Amino acid sequence: ELCFTFFNRVAGVKVMEAQDLMHPIFTRDVAHGGRSFGHKRWLEDNPDKRSNPREGLRDYIKAEFRVLADKIQLYSPDYLYNMLPDVNELDEIIIEFNKISDDDWHSDDIMGWMYEYYNRTKREEFKSTGDKIEYQWVSLTSQVYTPRWVVEFILNNSLGKLWMEMHPNSSLKDNHYIANIPEEATIVAKPVQDIKVLDPAVGSGNFLLYAFDLFYEMYKEEGLVADSEIPQKIIENNIHGIDLDDRAIQIAQLGLYIKAMELNKNAVIDHTNV
Repeated sequence: ELCFTFFNRVAGVKVMEAQDLMHPIFTRDVAHGGRSFGHKRWLEDNPDKRSNPREGLRDYIKAEFRVLADKIQLYSPDYLYNMLPDVNELDEIIIEFNKISDDDWHSDDIMGWMYEYYNRTKREEFKSTGDKIEYQWVSLTSQVYTPRWVVEFILNNSLGKLWMEMHPNSSLKDNHYIANIPEEATIVAKPVQDIKVLDPAVGSGNFLLYAFDLFYEMYKEEGLVADSEIPQKIIENNIHGIDLDDRAIQIAQLGLYIKAMELNKNAVIDHTNV
């Protein structure tokens, strides 16, 4: 659990760096002496740390995580698995993460694919035994990543279809493939904030992330909530998810926070329903 938590923390930062949602914490540059911009600036404020192993890398990461904790619970020092590896191992891990291209970190579903591959070896080993799946193996053996096109099809024709049945003239149909749109409303319209989506096996949150996009368009069309407040409204009112795997919950929550920050860097999310 400690390893997975740290892995998710680093991956989350890399995604936020790629989206220009924060200064580089892990991404290094020769212009900064082979350090990240954040590490270089931190050393300028803490020159006594230069003589520490890896120029105080471990203390620097702790400091950055404390700042992130104000917005994202996963980085909180009070989090159950709040530990960092040895400074030399930490440096090696950062090097490996930085080998992944920025284009890959820009992908909406990179966290989902990472989650899919987390337990692949262990899952395949267990399946090869032919043993009965007891409760403690359910999470491991049922982790299957749903491709983006499947997610879009299902949500377009459930959540999107619901909206079109309330608002048949909605522009939602111009941006998404929704089947059998009625010519007249067939359902009494309700406020967007009263519409809920629940994923009972949320995994990495792939379905909820796309639901977020649909809800955002609905709020914009409804016009009752300021654009800057829509991300918070969606996460706190519309989106719900459950999973047996705490590691999956970490990724799902993190993905929603990043989604919110992409639309409003100052978004404050008091809680999630995941």
